[in-house]
Amino acid sequence: MTSMLAKVNQVEVQSLREHEKEQLVREFCATFGFKRAQMLAIPEMMANYARLEETVARLERQLDGSQAHGCDTTKVQKRCDDIWAVARRACCPGNILHSQFTLDQLSDEHKVKLSEIVEMTGFESAFPLEAGKAIRLEQLVRPGYIPEKIVVDLTFDNKGTNYADIEITFWLGPGGSTRGTRIGPTWDGSEFLETDGSKLEVRFPTYRGQPHEVGAMERLAVEIRHTGNTNKLISAKVRLPVDDEHWFEQCATQECP
Repeated sequence: MTSMLAKVNQVEVQSLREHEKEQLVREFCATFGFKRAQMLAIPEMMANYARLEETVARLERQLDGSQAHGCDTTKVQKRCDDIWAVARRACCPGNILHSQFTLDQLSDEHKVKLSEIVEMTGFESAFPLEAGKAIRLEQLVRPGYIPEKIVVDLTFDNKGTNYADIEITFWLGPGGSTRGTRIGPTWDGSEFLETDGSKLEVRFPTYRGQPHEVGAMERLAVEIRHTGNTNKLISAKVRLPVDDEHWFEQCATQECP
């Protein structure tokens, strides 16, 4: 390397032969840890840097001039803040898919009902549900939410209380005839009932320790299967208490990526 630099000092670089120039480039790159393409790009980078410095200086001069002529920068800042607020709001999936009126209507709804009967192969299209049959219920279309608990209320004919004959599973997907992905275990109906007959709120299942978020384009469904041999299931009410205030708060404060 020393001999090569000494040779460069003695003659103009333009007078070096091609193989000598290439050798100089390789030794320079090896010494400073550059790739060949990076080194060859240095002249262009320096030119871009010079243009950037010139642009910044020009903008600074223009800013100084606008302040000297009484430009109200507070109005500009307010306008930027307004635009940013709109942009942040647009990042919320609920605002993209639903009007603000719909969001406001649901802002104090603390329970999501799974009450819409889904007609699909293998499931009944109406109550009552006989032994050995199953029915699938899903939510209405709505902005996203985070379910926290599950409340189930079953009514049997003949004043039956055979909750243990009912199997309950939850599914998350696009809704309708598309079944989606199962969430959590298959529960026995008795797990939603205290020993004294009162209703029990069961924690909604999590995934890897994190709560499931039902997106604005998704629907949560529940499949209810009668595994017993007596007492038809007259009706089933499945409700999910949710913290809508927390969801809307998170949606309002999140920033665009």
